[in-house]
Amino acid sequence: MIKVVIRAEKKRYTIPLPYSTLHLLSLVLCSKWLWRAINKGTKNITFPIPLLDKQTLQPVLSELKKYKGVTIVDIEDKDGNGVVIRL
Repeated sequence: MIKVVIRAEKKRYTIPLPYSTLHLLSLVLCSKWLWRAINKGTKNITFPIPLLDKQTLQPVLSELKKYKGVTIVDIEDKDGNGVVIRL
């Protein structure tokens, strides 16, 4: 599970992202029908169909599962606001 912790204005928000959700999200975002529908809805901008496919993302997600507890991103500004992303 990937945990995203957002600290903003002395509040803390935690967003858990299970690997199953990431798998489903990758299936939707890599589908050609989604990008065709987006391109139909836009008038002046044409987005290319992404070069990533589910066969490319699947090994990446399975590799992330091996590194539980590793902090990927830890950013904080002068006011104490920040984002932490952990596996």
